[in-house]
Amino acid sequence: MGPLTVLPWAEPAWRERAERWIAEQVGRLGRDPTGPVAEVKMRPWSAVLRAPTSAGDVYFKANLPALANEPALTRLLARIDPGHVLPVLAEEPGEGWMLQADGGPTSEEILQILEDSESRNSDRAHFVLAQLAFWLLAATDGHAKNFSIFHRVGGAFGMTPREQDNAASHASALRARSIQPCHGR
Repeated sequence: MGPLTVLPWAEPAWRERAERWIAEQVGRLGRDPTGPVAEVKMRPWSAVLRAPTSAGDVYFKANLPALANEPALTRLLARIDPGHVLPVLAEEPGEGWMLQADGGPTSEEILQILEDSESRNSDRAHFVLAQLAFWLLAATDGHAKNFSIFHRVGGAFGMTPREQDNAASHASALRARSIQPCHGR
């Protein structure tokens, strides 16, 4: 087999097959489609589509043949570390296709939400700097789910300061484990 001259997702027949497969898998999962399948990203190496369903959006990813092992690898990683890798809901190994649930907002979507923050500039800067720090430290826990919004009276909001967020999560973790914090003298 020679090199690809046309990307599979550039062909209209591919999109029809992909959407048919997505619909079959969504039905197999006991979900109902609630809207049209939308293009998220088309890259030379993969394509991502989003399908809204009655139980939330699902994401379809297709890879080039050289990367067709991604669904199996993702399934393995989800078993090893389920808190950090979304499970594969369905896969088509021969095609390199997989379906996953929505993993939450993207950094871009969070920055858009923070546009309306009471402290817009500092909240956005803190979020971006935290993402950069997570990346530089290869922090496996640097997810958007680790940030929270503080709601103020009158509908205003802002990002919860990281030190308060961390202190609250550590205190609740200690209480959940019935461990009493040690107070120094």
